[in-house]
Amino acid sequence: MKKIYMSFLGLLISLSMMAQSGQLKGKVFDAVDNKPMANANVRLVGGSGTTTDNDGMFSLPCNGPVDIIVSFVGYREVRQRVENCNDELSIGMVMANQILDNVVITATSNANHSILYQPRNLFPRWVKWKFNEALVCF
Repeated sequence: MKKIYMSFLGLLISLSMMAQSGQLKGKVFDAVDNKPMANANVRLVGGSGTTTDNDGMFSLPCNGPVDIIVSFVGYREVRQRVENCNDELSIGMVMANQILDNVVITATSNANHSILYQPRNLFPRWVKWKFNEALVCF
């Protein structure tokens, strides 16, 4: 009788754990023009991740409340808390608008370089790129 009781208890626990799992789905889009963002990175904090398809849609396995992080090159990273895994998310991304101050151009001439090999600077000074003026200063 004890074996039957323990088996039944194990079955109930496994069913309750399966009921809590779900599939987190959503769409990632540009917040300014509402266009879908293909290949944006979507990941669970401390867990798995995926990229969005051409329509900006994603799907991740989810168990209980989780935090997700959405990132895309040139856009600000979005962190969001998800309480219900069965909700469909809609995540708008905003451009980062960061301007690079300094760019160093380097090259290697040694075909057999190792981890410790350091490339040399092509220019003796910093190269400044000004994107608004399209000017390069040497």
